[in-house]
Amino acid sequence: MDDSRTSEPLTRPINRRALIGGAAGLAALTLTGAGYAAAQESTPDAAGNAADATERLDQVRALVALVGADRAAIATTVDVTTVDQLLGVANDLLNQAGSAVPADDAATEQAARLAISAGLIALGARSTLVAELSDFGLPSQQAPASRRLAATHAWLTDALDAITTPGVTDAATALQFAQDLYAASYTDYTAGRYDQAKHRDQATNQLLRAALILSGELENHRLTDSLDGAGNGRPGRFGRRRRDRRGEHPSFEEWTTPVEVPAP
Repeated sequence: MDDSRTSEPLTRPINRRALIGGAAGLAALTLTGAGYAAAQESTPDAAGNAADATERLDQVRALVALVGADRAAIATTVDVTTVDQLLGVANDLLNQAGSAVPADDAATEQAARLAISAGLIALGARSTLVAELSDFGLPSQQAPASRRLAATHAWLTDALDAITTPGVTDAATALQFAQDLYAASYTDYTAGRYDQAKHRDQATNQLLRAALILSGELENHRLTDSLDGAGNGRPGRFGRRRRDRRGEHPSFEEWTTPVEVPAP
């Protein structure tokens, strides 16, 4: 996948600050349930009835539209090729979900799975957009970034082994994007763009979660799990390992000592 980036300086610096800072606002909006309450509920086991699924779809559509607005606001300053591709996949999943809702309980459950995956892929598009705005790195960011990427590589390897069901096209598509995004984050890391690598790593995780949900390997996922900038939390077999104590700060070694980052 093309990961080329423009080297043009931003003509509207406030857009960079607003878009990166907006991640906290988007997370808060989702966490408080304003606008996207249904998107944070467990799915697909708690899919609910068709009316609930329709409401969920409307809310995820609003999320996709919001990410599209971010894309439009910054499209002239960065390469948005991958962002556009991801938004296209998200919209395709939403269209599939909308067709499934009125049928029966099984179809409604599938609609919920498609909707939450569409939301995750839209968030992956947004993380990719923020990564394009973050083409820099500080020495203090190297060790944390290396540990993020190493953990993601392990998760990606697990997912490649798990998603083997023939014919799960949507899962395969999301997984391929995750592989491409990891390769791009590795390139960012080796070039010293640690902040960019961090954001692209978050996009990789969001696409991985979508792939695992679409394949049936990951259940009871909440959209808000993928809004955690620290990337902690590994539901069940997949995801990142949580710290033993919630809220524990990284150790001095974790902040100062990089680990080896596996090549794609």
